[in-house]
Amino acid sequence: MVNWHWAVEAGGAYEQVVKLAVSLGNDTDTTACLAGGIAGLQQGIEAIPERWQARLRGGALYRPLLERLLAG
Repeated sequence: MVNWHWAVEAGGAYEQVVKLAVSLGNDTDTTACLAGGIAGLQQGIEAIPERWQARLRGGALYRPLLERLLAG
């Protein structure tokens, strides 16, 4: 079992946390998802690199939901 929480506890910027999680190997997409999700909660949406946000697919689906959530 990969300790995805290790990547979060190691700290650093959001991008560093996600890249560290991927470098742990095994099920890298799940590991990065968990570590990135926790890092996102800790650091806020502003911490996610704009170049990563710009490449996300499904914006028409998630953007309205995200805006409602953030307006909360």
